[in-house]
Formats: sequence, structure tokens, C-alpha cells
Amino acid sequence: MLSIVWRAAGLLDPGTRRGLVLGIPVALAVTLLELAGFLALAAVVQVLAAPQLLHEAGPDTLVGLARRVAHPHGLTDFVATVGGVAVTLLVSRGIAACALAWWQAGLLARAEATLSARLFRTFMGTSYEFHLQRHSADLMRTVIMSVRYLTSRVLLPGTTIIIDASLILGLAMALLVMEPVTALVSIGALGGAMGTYLFLVRRWARRMGVDDERLMSRDQRIIQEGLRAVKVLTTLGRRGAVVRRFETARSEHTYALRGLFFISNLSRYYLESVVLLVMAAAAGTAILGDADVLASVGVILAGSMRLLPSVQRVLAMANLVRVGVGSLEQVEKDLAAAGNDIKRSAEHDDPQPVTFERCIEFRDLTYRYPAAPTPALDSINLTVGIGESVGIVGPSGSGKTTLVDVLLGLLQPTCGGIYIDGVRITPELVHGWRARIGYVPQDTVIIDDTVRRNVALGLDDDEIDDVAVERAIAQAQLLDTVLAMPDGFDSMLGEHGVRLSGGQRQRIGIARALYLHPDVLVLDEATAALDTETEKQIVETIEKLYGKITVLVIAHRLSTVQRCDTRVVLDRGHVTNRRGPDAQPVGQPAR
Repeated sequence: MLSIVWRAAGLLDPGTRRGLVLGIPVALAVTLLELAGFLALAAVVQVLAAPQLLHEAGPDTLVGLARRVAHPHGLTDFVATVGGVAVTLLVSRGIAACALAWWQAGLLARAEATLSARLFRTFMGTSYEFHLQRHSADLMRTVIMSVRYLTSRVLLPGTTIIIDASLILGLAMALLVMEPVTALVSIGALGGAMGTYLFLVRRWARRMGVDDERLMSRDQRIIQEGLRAVKVLTTLGRRGAVVRRFETARSEHTYALRGLFFISNLSRYYLESVVLLVMAAAAGTAILGDADVLASVGVILAGSMRLLPSVQRVLAMANLVRVGVGSLEQVEKDLAAAGNDIKRSAEHDDPQPVTFERCIEFRDLTYRYPAAPTPALDSINLTVGIGESVGIVGPSGSGKTTLVDVLLGLLQPTCGGIYIDGVRITPELVHGWRARIGYVPQDTVIIDDTVRRNVALGLDDDEIDDVAVERAIAQAQLLDTVLAMPDGFDSMLGEHGVRLSGGQRQRIGIARALYLHPDVLVLDEATAALDTETEKQIVETIEKLYGKITVLVIAHRLSTVQRCDTRVVLDRGHVTNRRGPDAQPVGQPAR
């Protein structure tokens, strides 16, 4: 059990781990306050049950010790003094426990935030291939829900177990000193019951947690994909099918959820029955012996009533830790996979400058996707001069987008490579090379934010150059449209840019690509989803950049790249044709 908590703590930053460790002695001090208060209260109970003990109890007994400390003048004075001390200690313990709980909650909340940020930073630092092999909903689940469950189902219960176990141990020792035989029977029965319970539910609890993680991931996928496709589903009249799919998934999830809800309350019902049996056994033991029945049973009853909440919490938290194993394993697995990917890709966040003064060369470039039977690109040889415009066309599946992804450093070549002015682009140079590239994908990502923040995507407000934003918007021929908006450059564009037309969204993408004065502009089928007239306008915008910067245009239609300096046709990963601007059109690609 503690090994699971230790594994979870190992994922935290050193400062948080130190905080958790430092909290243990503080919690033990709070426990000692409660233990002292209980002992004082137990002495009062013993005297009230058997008043003669006030004078007859030996100096080494609990009553005798309390008598030496309080120096009472009589029964009333003893009860008032020792009872007052008990109340003071227990109230002080309550205040200290509240302060400790507040501090602990803040520590664990910061731990959750820090670990989530670490996961997100790690995922964002992985290679593009890592994301190609994973569903974004699964990564979102790990960053948010798995970390939340790791905190609430492992770390918080783990600290609670340590605190309550210390209190249980202290109270048990005190009861053994006061009433050895009766306490031994009671504690033995209670300990055996706890062990039996934990043994019986340990595998079930773990399975419930693992199932909850897996089914939650599936549920989140359905929600994310359904909301993303709501426009298409509405048009097709198929929203109900997605809703039914989600309802079926949630219905299957109810078994795991029912198990989680039930197991969280099972320990309480179980222990209530056990305590009744223990009390009966304690009374029977006291009756069979020569002990004062009422005093013995009273002390054991008081101790059992105080032990019961702590024992219940220990059992419930132990179940919760078992349930949280699924979240812990998910976080560990994803962190390990992402970490291995980062080591393998070996990219450097500190960009090393890349000089581009002559040409880009694709030399015997080959790329094969993992587990693919044939290469997506096979021995590509192509040279692009500085300031040249190159159009690359070909049917779907010909390798156009893969070629772009390799050029951008998103995919590492299987063989061959890309050379800039004769220097091969290695992982160490990828960031420096990307700093010279502006990229416009087919589907421009528009966040629900302002025009300026969309153009300068990923930069903080104090890093955004408003002059550069306006220049880029003007180059993308969108300045009049933006100035006509209610708030100009601070106008909100809505989720996925719903307040813009398709052509305007692509112009935002072009402006984003031009924001940092790139040396190379890459457009990956940036006009494929547009109507003919809008495409013509976008192409005219792009053509105005020809000769000023190097431009690579990926397209399905030859008309899109007709005015490029060079046109290249890709087919099944091979360059099949290369023509100059005055050549006759080559093989009509699929549309």
C-alpha cells in the first residue's frame, strides 16, 4: 500500500515531496494532542464509572497519573479539572487539524497543477510521430483527469492513512496499558477484521480503477469527436447516432462507477458490524475476569468509538489507493513513453542558427511510417533555389504532405536527408531551421481569441509585435476586413473561427505564417477546401510573394501552381515529373 503512495510521490517535484514529508511530524504532533485528550477523557470515564478508583487506583495507573497532575480535592474537582484539560486538548487538536488540512490541501492542489503542467509540457515537447500514434483525447485525459485521480485517490488517501494509522496505534497502546486483556481481545478482533477486508477487496478495487480510466478515455473520445463534427452530423441528421453511442458507452461505464461508489461505503457498514461484535467480546471478557465490568467496558467503548472513524478512514482510503493505481499507472506509462520519445528525437529547444543563402536539397530522401509496408517517400531528389517558387502536385496518398512534414522537421527521414546550403538538417538544427519557415496547413487552426493573438499564436501579449501583426494581415490582404470588425485587431474570432469565412480563415493562417518574416513559405493544400473564386483570390495573394521569399505550394490542382517557377509531380512517393513555368501541363492529378 505505502509502496503505491511512494511511487506516486516520486512523480512530484522535490519541493512538494519535501512538503509532504515535513507534514508527517506535524500530523503526528496533532495526533499526540488527540491521544493526550483521549487519555484524560478515559480517566474521567473510569472515575465516573467507579468513583472508588479516585482513592484506590495505583500511582502507575491512568487515574493515578491524572490524580498526581490535577491534585483534586474530590470527585467533582477531579472531573472538572481533568475533563477541562481533555476538552482543551481535543479542541486544540481540532483547530490544529483544520490548519493542517488547509495547508495539506494547498500542497496537493499545487502538486496536481505542477504535475499536470509537467505532463502537458512533456507532451508538447514530443515529436510529431508521437502524436500521430495517439488520440488527443487520451492525452487530455492523462493531463487532467488521471492527475486529478492520482492526487485524490492516491496521494491524499496516502497521507490520511499515515495520520490515522498513527492515531490507531497510539490509542491501541493506551488501551493495552489500561485494560490489557480486554483491549487485546478487541484490538485483535478489529485488526483481523481489517486485514480480512483489505485482502478480499484489493483486486476488485484495483480493477475498478483501471476500468474507470479506460472507459473514461473512451467516453471523452466520443464527446470530443461528436462536438468537433457537430456541423457535419447536423447536416447529415446523425446527431442522434452519436448520442446513442455515448449513452451506450456510459451505460457500460456504470458497472465500474457502481463498484467505485459501493466500495467507498462498504467499509463503514462492515466496521459497524465488527465493532458491535468486538464490544460484545469485550464485555464478555470483562465479565469472565475479575475486572470492574463497567469501568473496563466504558474505557473500551470510548476507545472503540474514537477508533471507529479512524479505522473507517484507513479502510476507505486503502480502497481508494487501490482504485487509484490505474491512474498512477496511466501517468507513469504516458510520462515514460513521452520521455523516451523526447530522448529519441533529441531536438534542442535552444535553436542553433541555420544559414539559408543558396538552396534547399532533398537528397535520396526516404520516409517510411512505422509498420507501413512501403515507404511514403522513396529516394526523393529535389533542389529548390532561394527565392524560387515550387508547386508540388499529385494524387491523394502520393506523399505530398509527408514531404512537407519531413521538410518541417516533424518527421525524421528513414534514409537520406534535407540539406540547406549543403548542411544536413539534424535534430540539433531542426528548431533553427523551423525559425526560417512559415507554414500554412490545409485546415488553419483558429483559437477562440482575438485576431492579434491568432496571428501571433503561442506568444504572450507582451511578446506580440503589433506592427508585425498589422503588416502580416496586410500581406494576407485581410486588413480591410479586420479594420471593419467591431474591435479591430482585438475582435474575437470564436471557436474554430466561426465568425470568419473559409477564405478569411486561410488568410489568418497566411498572416500567421508571414508574421516573423520567414525565408521559406510552405503551403500544404491551403486552398483545397475553398471554392474556385476564393481559391483564385488566395492564389493571387500567394503569387505576390513569388521572388521575395522561397515558396513551396502543395496542391491537388495544377491551376493552383501554374505560375510557380517549377512544378513537381509526386506519385506513390516518387518524383515522376519536373517542369518549368512554360512547360505544358503534366499528367492530370486526381482531385
